[in-house]
Amino acid sequence: MKHPSDLLDSNITPPALALRILNLSVPVAAREHLIGDLIEEYVTDRLPEQGRARANLWFWKQTILSCYEFLNKQQGGIMAFIISMLIFIAVGIMAMVLSGEFSMFVNLPSLIVVVPPAITFGLAVTSFESMKLSIKLCISEQKGIPEKNIRLAVKFVNVTGNSSVLMGIIFTLVGAIAIASNVNTETFSKVFGPAFAVCVLTAFYAAILKTICYVAEQKIEVQYLMESKEKS
Repeated sequence: MKHPSDLLDSNITPPALALRILNLSVPVAAREHLIGDLIEEYVTDRLPEQGRARANLWFWKQTILSCYEFLNKQQGGIMAFIISMLIFIAVGIMAMVLSGEFSMFVNLPSLIVVVPPAITFGLAVTSFESMKLSIKLCISEQKGIPEKNIRLAVKFVNVTGNSSVLMGIIFTLVGAIAIASNVNTETFSKVFGPAFAVCVLTAFYAAILKTICYVAEQKIEVQYLMESKEKS
């Protein structure tokens, strides 16, 4: 069997996105063999016999089946994390829609005062590499990573989540103070509504970010740090 890179030197290659998904989903130990076999069959058999459209369809089918088999058997924790995040987002959106117009829950100033500062604090304590690693650890299998780097990834999501809560509390108090200082009987209906919305939505966004960071932190600790302790 040829090396995958040798086959990819040809002008005729499988769908690039499918290859990218395979590289992210298949474990390192099986990646070269599995992807190499798929590329070889695609180039030497499927493409000449079926044409590019049907060959691409076949390659996508094999990609989906391979990813599902691997994620289902080997990365149950990762799948559970992704599914839990999707459920959290879906339920949250459904609750917003049922509560009224979805647009009332969207406020750019509230997002700006919570999310960028929280991420900045996380980066200040750790690094940009720790942020990228924390994302990778949550959505794909990572092997051979030093425990120090894993702990820094955990520290990033921990600091980011806690900072978002603090930002939410601080700017909620700022909004409350602004309401108390500027509202009188004549302007109550004009001032209180918009100011109160920004005030509460700031805490709302902070709570969402903290929830995601908390789940990510626990997921990384359980799957990587506890496994390393058990092995030692």
